[in-house]
Amino acid sequence: MRLTLNTIDWLLIRALILVVGVQLVCVIWQFISRYFLGTPSTVTEEIAQLLLMWLGFLGLHMCSRGGNIWRSTFWATCPQVRSAEWYR
Repeated sequence: MRLTLNTIDWLLIRALILVVGVQLVCVIWQFISRYFLGTPSTVTEEIAQLLLMWLGFLGLHMCSRGGNIWRSTFWATCPQVRSAEWYR
């Protein structure tokens, strides 16, 4: 069972790396085609939006697999929120 979970984690990490890499290439190509070629590529814009959603889904899953909750770790590190009444 532990081997299966480690394999899934390994695959998810590789998928996240791939998603970020493809998204970076799409955004760079979108920038080049829009500002240098004068005709924006609509396909790469849609791909980048779709990959951003998958990046969020997979990233939140990996965060929860690590025992963290994004909301709590984010707010706990903000200095101006630590003194807020509702946070206590």
